[in-house]
Amino acid sequence: MLTYGDKMKAETKEFLLAEYSHLRSEIQDAVRQVPANEKWALTISGVFWAWLGSDLSRAEHLQIVVWIPTVIVLVLFCDGVR
Repeated sequence: MLTYGDKMKAETKEFLLAEYSHLRSEIQDAVRQVPANEKWALTISGVFWAWLGSDLSRAEHLQIVVWIPTVIVLVLFCDGVR
């Protein structure tokens, strides 16, 4: 026969197992999302470079803009390597 203390321990164990399962599924979802984020970052970077390459006269006035896609890609991939 379970006493009140034993019942609480069983309930706590069930709660902790359910919480672990939920947190594990959240982490797995986040890990699955990483390749999609990288794909979109590279796509947007490519579109930006294509736009910039098509109008080089404007790029001369905004030289810092040329480095934005490079910095974004480096930050995203260096963060993913760790």
